Amino acid sequence: MSSVNHYNRVALQPPADCLSIRTAHRIAKHRFIAAAASKAAGAICNCNVIDFACGRGGDLPKVVGCASYTGIDNADKALAELRRRAVELGVRVSTYCTDAAESPVLPCNLAMCNFALHYFCDTQEHMNALLHKVAQCVLPGGVFCGTYERVKHTPGFGEAYHAVVGSCVDAIEWRVPFDYLQSVMLRYNFAIVDHKPLAYYNAEAEQSIWVFMFQKAQVPGYGRRAED
Repeated sequence: MSSVNHYNRVALQPPADCLSIRTAHRIAKHRFIAAAASKAAGAICNCNVIDFACGRGGDLPKVVGCASYTGIDNADKALAELRRRAVELGVRVSTYCTDAAESPVLPCNLAMCNFALHYFCDTQEHMNALLHKVAQCVLPGGVFCGTYERVKHTPGFGEAYHAVVGSCVDAIEWRVPFDYLQSVMLRYNFAIVDHKPLAYYNAEAEQSIWVFMFQKAQVPGYGRRAED
């Protein structure tokens, strides 16, 4: 199943299983995002947030009180569910239905890509486009953070697998070449300031899921292409 079809289906029929691991990840991500907000702007209330590949807004409750929130995803029904949840939470949101790598350039100081980075690893060009977009959007001093599944070998682009986790996940994903991502972000003047297992933020989280946090240097000329 494609990621778009999967997330549109989940938006219409939210999963009822995998409750323990979902709860563990929810707690861990809440703490992680709070740490990223503190690093980016002191507190979430000072953050203009862009949520790349936001799905149905699972991280929206974790940024309640932010200065602004923009969700970007190519699953239209998932975005509709995000907007419905935003009304319940009293959060004003903007959404764009497009591949995150092709989204508008919008300034932010906190960019996120949680449990979705693997969808941009089908080709090196796709990943490059996403990272270029992130570099264009994140202001100096801002943070790009997210999660990925770490594996023992060093993966290349296009290393696909069929991920199935109960009714929560049923989609084709790609392994994340994190070393490559880090090298590109460095050339965009981002330094890695956090990289550890998600379980650091909650011991019940999966050990194979890692978090990353890159902070952009306070320098002019941000947003240049890594190959320039």
